[in-house]
Amino acid sequence: MERLSKKELQNLAKLSHLQLDEDESDKLALDLSKVLKYFSSLKDINTDNIKMTGHPLNIINREREDRTSKSMDTEEVLRNAPSKSKNFFKIKKVLDT
Repeated sequence: MERLSKKELQNLAKLSHLQLDEDESDKLALDLSKVLKYFSSLKDINTDNIKMTGHPLNIINREREDRTSKSMDTEEVLRNAPSKSKNFFKIKKVLDT
């Protein structure tokens, strides 16, 4: 992989809304070129016998089974409410509508 051209870097900077001076441009072009060179080296890795996976570790989902249970009745829930209206908690207005 060759070094990123000035034109390519200017286009990337424009797309990223970056304003770079000459020194920053040179350093960034060199750094990005190194990153791209590293990623292009991944093409050389033989993955023919590698099984595709969605996760690198063999993890089993340990979620609990959903179970229904008796819930508290409304009177019990509202018993200690500082303020209530019918079967609801009454709170100060948060949003203007």
